[in-house]
Amino acid sequence: MDDSVRLRLAGFPRERTWLLPALLAAQETEGWLSSEALTAVAEHVRVPPSETCAIATDYATFRRVKPGRHLVRVCAGLSCRLAGAADHLRALEDRLGIARGSTTPDGRVTLEEAECLSVCSLAPVLEVDGASHGRVTSVAVERLPMWFRTRRPWQGDVEASDLPQIRALGRTAQERLAYLRSHAEARIRQRPEFRFLVQGGSCGEALGAGEMLKALRLLAAMRGLDAEVLDGACHGMCSAGIVVEVQRAGWPRLTFTHLTKDIVPDLLSALVGSAPPLTRFTGVAWNDEGWRGLPPASRHPFFAGQRRLIMERCGHLDPDSLDDALLSGGYSALASVLDRQAPEDVVEQVKASGPLALSAAEWEVCRNASAAPRYFVANAEEGAPGLFADRHLMEGDPHRVLEG
Repeated sequence: MDDSVRLRLAGFPRERTWLLPALLAAQETEGWLSSEALTAVAEHVRVPPSETCAIATDYATFRRVKPGRHLVRVCAGLSCRLAGAADHLRALEDRLGIARGSTTPDGRVTLEEAECLSVCSLAPVLEVDGASHGRVTSVAVERLPMWFRTRRPWQGDVEASDLPQIRALGRTAQERLAYLRSHAEARIRQRPEFRFLVQGGSCGEALGAGEMLKALRLLAAMRGLDAEVLDGACHGMCSAGIVVEVQRAGWPRLTFTHLTKDIVPDLLSALVGSAPPLTRFTGVAWNDEGWRGLPPASRHPFFAGQRRLIMERCGHLDPDSLDDALLSGGYSALASVLDRQAPEDVVEQVKASGPLALSAAEWEVCRNASAAPRYFVANAEEGAPGLFADRHLMEGDPHRVLEG
């Protein structure tokens, strides 16, 4: 073990509470948990070495054996099994000359069976060097090295000083929100003519959304198109990937589905041309009538029966953009509560809500705590490891998670 693990651990408080995060950080840094790393974690969070060893061997997430330079995991979930994942696993065992759970003699590849990679709509799924790949065929399995990549170094936490400092003017929260929105509107008017949101997320990435992002940016630049191409998020229709939303002033939002890199040139030509019909592409228009041959979303089988509330903005906004959230109605409820209710009233209101009473009690304990700073932690797994039921919301509209 080199000093990189100890340097990473230095950022954690020296308390037993941080045992699991410290173990995860050590594994992320080293690629596995060596005996030296376990000892370093135990010393840092002040627990016996036997406790770190017990935790590391109990959780399937932790790796006690050094993996090869490339790690290949085949999903063994029900959907993937039904789609032929077991055949892919056997083919890889034959190709690599090793059994699952083993590493090739030259230390190049480790092959494992994963319980579930939570990308069921894209079965069968393989994970190679941390990146998921969906709808994998037997031909793709034979070309496994095409997915190998260099392990990316861990990046440190963002410093608060690196974030933009925004001061909103106004006496009330509503006035300050209006001030922020007016400035967001001014910035929006300076945006490029076209906006492409490549809907990534776990499912999109498994189908190659990252490559689509690069292809769109390259072709838009080559054609001199006034456009920005952004890494967006999934709207929930995972089986329709790769999905790209197109936004332009005066147009309804357009969502194109089942795209590939080969179709991108034709799509750009159709969008910037003399308004030809878009019937050769699959997708929807977000208006009541449809647009240039695309049906309205209200007539699409996936969206027709939905009235979106919590996820209504997913896929339509840049999840990293505060401007997008502000101009889509974000933080209105927060401003209203700040102006009209005292903190004590909010806690009491949630207490009286029935199922949310426990949550209110937790907030009250946090509010009454004397220690500082206080942290807001969102449980993305919801008590069921690997399910990530709210993944789409957290990836697509983190502002709604923050606002509540």
